[in-house]
Amino acid sequence: MKTTINTRRLIFITLLLLFPMQECFPQSKSKRKKVFVANIKMKNSIARGMLYRVDDTSIEIIRRINKPSDTVFQTISIHDIKTITVRRKGLIATSIVAGIFIGALVGFASYQDPCDSESTFCFDFGPAYPAGIGAAIGGVFGVVTGLALVNTFHLQSKESKVDDMIASLRKYALWR
Repeated sequence: MKTTINTRRLIFITLLLLFPMQECFPQSKSKRKKVFVANIKMKNSIARGMLYRVDDTSIEIIRRINKPSDTVFQTISIHDIKTITVRRKGLIATSIVAGIFIGALVGFASYQDPCDSESTFCFDFGPAYPAGIGAAIGGVFGVVTGLALVNTFHLQSKESKVDDMIASLRKYALWR
């Protein structure tokens, strides 16, 4: 029986689909830590950086990372902090991309050809126009959603509430 090149390609593609690629490599995947960015408003200044560690008396952030040797840690006392706003790094960009993609799909799916009627003149941009409008509206919704998923903690309150807020802040820190 003589096999052609197309038959060999079909067999090869079928074999690739039958054997998932993740089972071919026995190495275990390393679990990436979620990185959270903290905006800390103090009595007379504002600090911004990745939330590194939360203690009972202080919060430590990483101010900037250009190279691994340029890492700058800043320790801030709990008593100096007014509010802390915590969000996941890259959350707003991810929300914008998801909003644009979903909005474009909805706009593309809602396209109707206006030239189906019996008019003598027809002006149509095609399905790209409603997809573009949907992407723009979806991008705006993505920005709003990304900004709404921010956690704010007010530390200028009673001592019992501060302890609860510190305990809930610890889950956002890189070092626990």
